[in-house]
Amino acid sequence: MSSYLRKTLLVIVVSIIIAGCSYPRLATITEKGRTLHLMAGRNMYPTEFLSINQVKISSDKKQLLIIPANGNKILMDSTGIIDISNIKPGLESKPDQVFFYDSIGRYKEQQISSDGKYSSKANFFMFKWRSVTVTEIAKGKKQKIEAGFGRMVGPYYIGRNDKMFIHFIGGENELELYDLKTSNKINSIPIVYSGNNIDSYESMSSDIQNDILVMHSLKLIQFYNFSTGELLGNMLILNEDDWVLISPDGNYDGTPNAINLLTWVDGQYQINLSKFESLLYTKGLFGKIMSLSMPSSVKGTNTIAGKYIGKVRKVKGNEIIISYGSAGENIKIGDSVYVVIDGKKYFLRITFPMMTSAKCSLEGNQNIVLPVETPVFK
Repeated sequence: MSSYLRKTLLVIVVSIIIAGCSYPRLATITEKGRTLHLMAGRNMYPTEFLSINQVKISSDKKQLLIIPANGNKILMDSTGIIDISNIKPGLESKPDQVFFYDSIGRYKEQQISSDGKYSSKANFFMFKWRSVTVTEIAKGKKQKIEAGFGRMVGPYYIGRNDKMFIHFIGGENELELYDLKTSNKINSIPIVYSGNNIDSYESMSSDIQNDILVMHSLKLIQFYNFSTGELLGNMLILNEDDWVLISPDGNYDGTPNAINLLTWVDGQYQINLSKFESLLYTKGLFGKIMSLSMPSSVKGTNTIAGKYIGKVRKVKGNEIIISYGSAGENIKIGDSVYVVIDGKKYFLRITFPMMTSAKCSLEGNQNIVLPVETPVFK
């Protein structure tokens, strides 16, 4: 087979694999039968964010080195993006694995585990990386982990305490965590790609203690608990100044330019993430995730999972006018709706509903100024 034909077939294979990729859901809240997803990008696709070639975490979990496709270097710590001159020694040369789609290839592959206990080798057969052979160096004991039908081996990482992560590309696109001591699978986590560009990279890295696994796929950077495989956070980089980090339950940190591109989707309605700053903004989220100290429950679940019906359009003294679309079809005189200001709910009573708007009044003796565009829930 000619090299040209082989290359063509490889590209076709990867195109088929990646064709089913979807935009990332950065956070999900489900309560009382309602499910809301946090999406990225103006068109529900993160085209505005940077494509990335590699992400590396420092040994002490204090810094994150991000290398975008343009070749520049971005350095982060718990305060956000910092000057690259402050990079910790050895972080730039840290030899973590990168997987490159265009040639179905990989470089800087992790062949020895972080504790020196295991060696590894990806096996290529029939135009795909089909399996990984893992050898326990001291005993010479070998085990093979197969990709399975319709999948191929993407990036993988072997850490301390006999734990191994493998991203199997294709099929369900799952990140799987194995216990190499027992050869058992500990966890299987669905992976959502952040794009469908064939010329793209993935990478994995970890701190020296293997507390955190960092994985990136084209645009999306994800943080996992190394022991359990639990997803801890999703990160997107807008440019060399702007970024956003989100926990799976919606808490977030970042810069306004990036935050403003994230939207909660409630059916056909979209609510900008920044509208929930008083509820969900968590300063220093990066440090909390790195120290595994982030609470597992979202602070604003009860509010966000309420039904979004519209927004405040005008305020005239005690009279408030809200606007809505089809979400307001069942709005009646006397109904109670609410807004959220500084983390507190303030209730409004519908006094005169119309086709696409309604006049309201504040209930009780509530004393609050309602900004125009404030979301309204029921």
